[in-house]
Amino acid sequence: MDYRKKILFVSHLSFLNGAEKSLYTLIKGLQNQGDFFLVMMAPCAGPLVEKVKDMNVPVVVSKYFFWTGSRKKCFILRIVRVLLNVLATLVLYKKIKNYKFDMIYSNSLVVPVGAVLAKLLKIPHIWHAREFVFEDFNGQYDLGEKISMALVNFLSENIVCNSKAVEKKLLSYKHWKKPTRVIYNGFDFSDTEQIDPQKKYDQCIGSIKGINLLIAGSINSGKGQEDAIRAISILIKKGCLVNLLIAGTGNKNHIRYLKSIAEDTQVSRRIHFLGYVDNIASLYKVSAITLICSRNEAFGRTAIESLSHGTPVIATCRGGVPEIINDNVTGLLYEPENFTDLSDRIEKLLLDRVLYERLASHGQTYVYNYFGKNRYVKQIKTVLKEYL
Repeated sequence: MDYRKKILFVSHLSFLNGAEKSLYTLIKGLQNQGDFFLVMMAPCAGPLVEKVKDMNVPVVVSKYFFWTGSRKKCFILRIVRVLLNVLATLVLYKKIKNYKFDMIYSNSLVVPVGAVLAKLLKIPHIWHAREFVFEDFNGQYDLGEKISMALVNFLSENIVCNSKAVEKKLLSYKHWKKPTRVIYNGFDFSDTEQIDPQKKYDQCIGSIKGINLLIAGSINSGKGQEDAIRAISILIKKGCLVNLLIAGTGNKNHIRYLKSIAEDTQVSRRIHFLGYVDNIASLYKVSAITLICSRNEAFGRTAIESLSHGTPVIATCRGGVPEIINDNVTGLLYEPENFTDLSDRIEKLLLDRVLYERLASHGQTYVYNYFGKNRYVKQIKTVLKEYL
């Protein structure tokens, strides 16, 4: 008989975006240690489900829904989503009650089903807050922020936050009671190589085909791709031979809007929309700089990934990213929407070889030391054991 404590991990999506990658790293780390019996729950089939199954971790697939959405959606749609979540929770309760779980761990604030199931089963629930909701996605809770935060408190023993910025937002809510813990996401650096900053500079900035700048992530107004395009147009007018690689998918209307800006500023030949890129590491290796232009990023996974490959980062000074990018030490920061400042920062980094090599070297060493998977898994495991 298996006497290990049983934990159900709830994923809000079945893809392999940032939050799902962090969940996969956590489950893999805990599974390798063998202290718990792990099960994952997902709303549909997808690459995350397949990767977790490959580790011989059971997966429960059953439809459930966000309790957040666009602020532009009508009130009726929000009510419908609440009702659908109620039905989904009842279905899931019947599916999982015989597992006799000891804890449920929800990997994102945007789905409530795990928290409600834990209350019904009378077991502890941990919520991992990986987003602001409004500030990063321009979203809102179906039940309103006040009621939703009251429920987050009522339905959880502890809230793990992926940055101090997210924790600060939660603690700002009136009547907040539950303990929080800041635990930065962990990364598997086993496939990355220690770079030679001198070679990196020569290879990426000495190219006769132009200097590649990269911006990666979902494409929407909050991610600030417009800043990058307008900054590129300034640099090209100055005679800089630069290319902007835009990796990711997103809102089709916004993509058309961005392409129109590129055409209006006469830089469309230098702007490359790559769509979804499975091997994003290949782009970090051929890019001189990674740009993070988000208006308010909760954490900044792209910054860690880029720095781990020795590619310097220029990012906005809002949200959780400044907890990774120390200005002029591990990267450069600029004020969002100030694309003139962004272009100046890019130009400075391209022309100052000493600065470039220092940021490339310090940035890689920094993320290796503070954002490794072992530290991440150990810290999460400590939280789990407090409530088991």
